[in-house]
Amino acid sequence: MLLALLLAVAVQQSPVATVAMCVGEPQPRPAVDGAQLMRDVRALAADSMEGREVGSRGGERARRYLLHRIRGLGLDSLGSMVKLFDAGRQGDAVVKGANVVALVKGTVDPANHLVVTAHYNHEGVRRGEIYNGADDNASGVAGLLAIAEHLKRHPPRHSVLLVWLDGGSADSSARRRSCGRRPCRGRRWP
Repeated sequence: MLLALLLAVAVQQSPVATVAMCVGEPQPRPAVDGAQLMRDVRALAADSMEGREVGSRGGERARRYLLHRIRGLGLDSLGSMVKLFDAGRQGDAVVKGANVVALVKGTVDPANHLVVTAHYNHEGVRRGEIYNGADDNASGVAGLLAIAEHLKRHPPRHSVLLVWLDGGSADSSARRRSCGRRPCRGRRWP
């Protein structure tokens, strides 16, 4: 759904269209770089990413790709963009997950945060077949990168915490690990 909306915006005839809001004047619709959106989907769903399974070499490659793109956008890293956590066990070994976090500071009320997430992991390789995960969830990750780019160019009133989750599809508690044990509400970020 997110990908469809972003693509619809990306293929507009004019670079900036307007959207009628419920209250007030029409607001400019953000332009999305559809070519970059598709480059991100293709890169994340490529065979070289080996399906992006949590704790895998392909997952690490996907994380490096994300970090490269996020740093290229000039987003705030909050000290460290990678937040490690124990994602489970594989035999006797602990599988490490790594959420990627960035912040766009708000212009009016930076102490209040909106949290937007997308999980970048997928199924990995099963019985020799790569599960590339273009729909689940390379498209969502590409969408969140497009949102990040727009927010960097047009900072919002409130801060936005952008989180790319590792293990988001396999373990819903990965979302909580980005903010700690307590809910994000009221938490102050540096």
